Amino acid sequence: MLLVVLLLLGCRPGAAPANQWNVIVVMVDTLRADRLGTYGYERDTDPFLRSFSQQGLVFERAYSQAGCTFPSVNSLFTSRSPQLFTESKARHGFGIPPTVPTLAELLQRSGYSTATVSASVVVRATPSEVNGRGGFDAGFDLFDESCENRRAPCVNKQAVKFIDALPEPFFLYLHYLEPHGPYRPPRWHNPHFVVERPEKLWVAKGDLQRVYRRFFDGDTSVVIEEKDLAHLRDLYDEEIRFFDEQFEELVGELNARDLLGRTIVLLVSDHGEVLGEQDALWGHCRSLAYETVVHTPLIAWLPEGPSGRRRALVENLDVMPTLLDLLGLEELAPAELEGVSLAPIIKDDSLLRSYVRSAQGTSRIVSDGRYKLWWDIESQSSEILDLAEDPAEMRDRSADRADELAKALSALQEWLAQVEGPGAAERARQLEEELRALGYL
Repeated sequence: MLLVVLLLLGCRPGAAPANQWNVIVVMVDTLRADRLGTYGYERDTDPFLRSFSQQGLVFERAYSQAGCTFPSVNSLFTSRSPQLFTESKARHGFGIPPTVPTLAELLQRSGYSTATVSASVVVRATPSEVNGRGGFDAGFDLFDESCENRRAPCVNKQAVKFIDALPEPFFLYLHYLEPHGPYRPPRWHNPHFVVERPEKLWVAKGDLQRVYRRFFDGDTSVVIEEKDLAHLRDLYDEEIRFFDEQFEELVGELNARDLLGRTIVLLVSDHGEVLGEQDALWGHCRSLAYETVVHTPLIAWLPEGPSGRRRALVENLDVMPTLLDLLGLEELAPAELEGVSLAPIIKDDSLLRSYVRSAQGTSRIVSDGRYKLWWDIESQSSEILDLAEDPAEMRDRSADRADELAKALSALQEWLAQVEGPGAAERARQLEEELRALGYL
């Protein structure tokens, strides 16, 4: 069947020019930026990525639109705010509504062959236990789900098959699960940070269910010691190191085929992970919108492109318009796109926006990189945080940061007026309850 589809793709009319760049988007599920050496982490979790990124662009202040795979990936695919997808969930489930154009659809229409390899139980074409409807396949000629809940080597293996078979130019989306919980690097992986096996089996397996029961459900019968949490953090870092090795293998395959000279490679994450830093919280989803959840890596390698670090504020919403711009297809961008092309930043780190925005559960945030407004749509409460003085986000500065609070509130109100529909708090609460019932939380 794969051969038949590929033969049909090769004969498809309106093929893109032979010199059009390929695009590979590497999604690293649950990867927070500050656990990467590329972003200043003291541990060597990503030696290859750190080296390889020196040939490309590192966006130091990149933010995801949500702290959960749904609807963060939806926003990445469409350059639309996550509220659009929580509002449409009753009709379309976790998937993308057919009326909302995706990056894959636009590239497919312009002659690209398009494919996905996804290990995610959320990002699927067909139903899974968590995603009961699928709905992420719009615009993809091929959607490989054979690696569901499997490790990076499976994704790499299927990716190489597509790389060898897809007619160029191609768009390939790869969704890796490392370092999403449970934190469980394979036994054959050479450990770098886990020095000994703990006594508790659930800790050794990186199972977070007891942590959730203790910290979110208030189950005091669950006994958790600090050494248990420290080991889980080590396992999280070990998962990143394992992914780094697998990413090196993927890039090696591209190099072996002389593809890097004509392929854009973009590494992103849908969200990060709280590792006990804030009020003993852990994980993602729910109403968590801490920097550890929404500050994510965004790294790009461009054929014949510049390299270096960029400090301007950027969002995952910007991926779609940026790629269309770089490929000379900006005229295909729908008027409804909320992101902006990062082409000016790529050239000289220009200022494109004053605030980034994220929506997670009942939390809404806007941030200028230093001052962050956190607003709860259910309680209508707000606080302003000074990330420079209080990186742990523990102290509300509303009393002595009135000017910053007023500016951020104005930006928040303008954003919500554009995207927020009635009943947002109730939808957020229902979504969390549904995810909990499915065992996702």
